[in-house]
Amino acid sequence: MTTATAAPPLWSDPGRYLDLMDSPWGRTLVTVQDALSYATARFWAARGVPTLHLPVTTGAISSPMGLGSDSQPVKARMFGRDVYLADSMQFALEYGCRLAGSGCYYLMPSFRGEDPDPSHLCQFFHSEAELPGGLDTTMSIMEEYIRYLARHLLAACPDTIRAQAGTLDHLEEIAAGDGPFERITFADAARMLHHDPELAGRSAQGYGTAHLMTTGERAFSTARTCTSSCPLRDNGPPDPCFWLWSAAGTCRRLRGPCPQASLRM
Repeated sequence: MTTATAAPPLWSDPGRYLDLMDSPWGRTLVTVQDALSYATARFWAARGVPTLHLPVTTGAISSPMGLGSDSQPVKARMFGRDVYLADSMQFALEYGCRLAGSGCYYLMPSFRGEDPDPSHLCQFFHSEAELPGGLDTTMSIMEEYIRYLARHLLAACPDTIRAQAGTLDHLEEIAAGDGPFERITFADAARMLHHDPELAGRSAQGYGTAHLMTTGERAFSTARTCTSSCPLRDNGPPDPCFWLWSAAGTCRRLRGPCPQASLRM
């Protein structure tokens, strides 16, 4: 296995522009972004779904910067009025869906008023679609899209990705799948998170919107299945134990080591 290359601190260093010119990471971004843009256009064109070119500002706070979000809107002042840098132009996509009939999509910048972390960026390019039909149909199409991207990257630039990531396992696992991704209802997610208000709860704005916090999303990515009897767990079959911050057995509720953790990956 090739050793992964760490991303250089390009945007925090005074010489970042010169560093970028000689950076393998920067060249990889160009290659991968081009491949993703090309694959996205081909995927939607094959389904008769057109793209929209939209502004990056909006007069309305768009999801997920509104209800049920722990992100804040990014305000700007233009031509004597307040506007917001869009996190999502979903309202314009809804218009486009009515106009095009078959749905529509875009690739465009998004802005979130929060500090970046391992699972969220505050600025990024957003691939978003609005499609006619039910939620299950839309989810299945988006799963096809993700697999299409993985397969295209493996065909277009495998050596480039392997040189930076150290492996292609993450792409090959997605590309090889043919069934639906694992799905879970919010009610089940909240139960598995023990209805912890720091992980899953209701909107702070008072409208009662149920949502997962960023910490709740992270809990799902780091959880381990605990096979021990535990007074903090629900009765029934073993669930992933979301009280545990790490495989070392540090319990979130006890604020220390779990005395009876028996963990399996």
